[in-house]
Amino acid sequence: MLSLDRSCLAAAVFAVIVLVLSHQATSAQADEVAPGPNLVTEGVPKIPASLARAAQRYTTNAYGLPVAGWDASKREIWIKDLKSDSTVVYRVAAESGAIQPVLNIPTGVYDLYYQPQGKYLVYNQDTNGNEQFQMYLFSIETNKSTLLTDGKSRNTEPVWSNAGDRIILSTSPAGGKGVSLSVINPLDPQTNHVVAQSSGTYFKAYDWSPDDRQAAFIDYTSNTTSALWLVDPRTGEKTLLSPREKPDEYYDSPQFAKDGKGLYVITDHDSDFRRLAYIDLTTKKFTYLSDNKSDVEDFKIAPDGKTLAF
Repeated sequence: MLSLDRSCLAAAVFAVIVLVLSHQATSAQADEVAPGPNLVTEGVPKIPASLARAAQRYTTNAYGLPVAGWDASKREIWIKDLKSDSTVVYRVAAESGAIQPVLNIPTGVYDLYYQPQGKYLVYNQDTNGNEQFQMYLFSIETNKSTLLTDGKSRNTEPVWSNAGDRIILSTSPAGGKGVSLSVINPLDPQTNHVVAQSSGTYFKAYDWSPDDRQAAFIDYTSNTTSALWLVDPRTGEKTLLSPREKPDEYYDSPQFAKDGKGLYVITDHDSDFRRLAYIDLTTKKFTYLSDNKSDVEDFKIAPDGKTLAF
């Protein structure tokens, strides 16, 4: 964990608890959970054994109950039940771990993506396992679904804008080449349009800038080669951030800094390993936040933007 101040990232701590439960060794003196010898940790706060025991109810016998999201302000975790005839979303709020069904979504849903404002979610669903996923808007207030896509193309991995008024998603026409990016106002499906056209590779959006004027996406050529781009969702104007002279590099999972002045990204730029880097959008300078000895697989930014867990 990289602390940009000394605040604690609760989400990361919860993730670490889940990770170490299967490797835990509790100290009788300190009553803490210690990571097993196969895990290397740096900057991770000490985890009380009491907290690990409280979290264990969510990590054992949890098949079919993946996390759907959580509301830190209300101290609620939302989980999905994928074993029932429909996709049921439960709210876990009480310390006892009691769950309450809150949403009942049609069966066959691939995944759920919550609007930042919490009034809607979108989900994608196919027909009889054909993987031609269509995107639907679901009103949390009315429990009603609205088809957003054309019923023919394949649509995945939507990302809500910060204002909650647009979605950018990966889309490919039936029989077409490559995976492009489309933008849609989910309250007006007629606004659905391609904003970045692929010529055969895979485009995937990851994040909107804080002012929603740009979106960061990756153009994947293979699982070892990709390029980092910005796109203006209004005009489709694209800006390449990865160096043109090094086309064989890899970039993944870009996220904007909270001030919008830079991007965090996983990359093997100038290295044999995939490191966590910060790219200044004005100077295009790379600053590395992890060492040059092992691959970074994933990272999360705290809501206040002051702490990173990777």
